[in-house]
Amino acid sequence: MNDFTNKPVMFFNELPWSKWPDVLPKTPDDDALPLKVGIYDDLYARLPDDNDTRKAFRRAMAKYTRSFRYLDAVAADCAMRYDIDGNPVGQVSELDRHSASLELYRRTVIDRSKARKTERNQEQVVNEGRAQSEEVPNPATAPSIRDRILKKRSD
Repeated sequence: MNDFTNKPVMFFNELPWSKWPDVLPKTPDDDALPLKVGIYDDLYARLPDDNDTRKAFRRAMAKYTRSFRYLDAVAADCAMRYDIDGNPVGQVSELDRHSASLELYRRTVIDRSKARKTERNQEQVVNEGRAQSEEVPNPATAPSIRDRILKKRSD
């Protein structure tokens, strides 16, 4: 799923939770909630003691907390952080909100730059196609250089 869609990417569905944490989205329609600082250990405790599962959890957390949807939730005015049970525990700090806003802005600038570059490349291909489709004189039917020179002299 694209990072800029309105649905959160489901990163945690494949993990074998002993009890699903209320703070994590269960369906694509659930909101992404800013997580409390230090929630990683609380979530980690609900997983079985298996290296592959723990590795998958670390990857899922990294993807989730870097997703557009999550950063947008953190950057919102008066954003609240939530504990593992989905209860608000405090406001997102101004620094965290600002950092999330900057990251969203950076991604927007990069995406716009890529879109412009793609658009320029497409225009170039179209223009090259036009240039190639214009009639190119056939050397077999075109007058020779000698004939052109003689024609100029006669004019």
